[in-house]
Amino acid sequence: MLEIVGVVKDVKQFTVDGAATADLYVPIAQVPPSQAAALTARMYWVMRTDFDPRLLIPEIRRAVHAVDADVAASSMRPLDDVLSASLGGRRATVRLLEIFGQVAMLLAAVGVYAVAAFSAGMRRRELAIRSAFGASRRDLVRLVLTAECPAVYAGIAAGLTSALVVARSLGGVLFSVGPSDPATYVAVGSALAVLTFVATWLPARRASRADPAELLRA
Repeated sequence: MLEIVGVVKDVKQFTVDGAATADLYVPIAQVPPSQAAALTARMYWVMRTDFDPRLLIPEIRRAVHAVDADVAASSMRPLDDVLSASLGGRRATVRLLEIFGQVAMLLAAVGVYAVAAFSAGMRRRELAIRSAFGASRRDLVRLVLTAECPAVYAGIAAGLTSALVVARSLGGVLFSVGPSDPATYVAVGSALAVLTFVATWLPARRASRADPAELLRA
């Protein structure tokens, strides 16, 4: 007959991102002799310290051997190392996806720059005429930006909306972040908006600096 003396919170025995397991805690003194060997072979001790835990490893090993020299005390790791080992594979995958995302953002910026440069080049004569009638360089840059940026910003909004819908189906593979995390969408949207502005502003600025007299004579 077993007596329950307390209930504890769910724990994750194997991986941090895995599901919680059903566990039963039994005092060692009450473990049947036939199961004692298997239990002691999987025993873990957790110790808390206010400074570097690696400095305590020799002291802990000597203390264990002083009580029982037959108890192995060779595998000692700080909790940070255990956590890193548990998340090592997931972090490698996330890092790879992060690299792909950065490359995709770079390609998007290059594409926006190429389209904006082509559009600004096609409108150089128009910009020269506007400049001859008194338009400032700031006005010309604003004109190009207002013509190119809205379409790209609309594409960013559509992409974020689609990502929000698709991400709901990926909730099972996410860890420590939800499929609708606002900070992630704000950060990605802001980064794309800034890249779009810079990629459009550079060719617009270059086109606004062209000499109107030379363009009108061409």
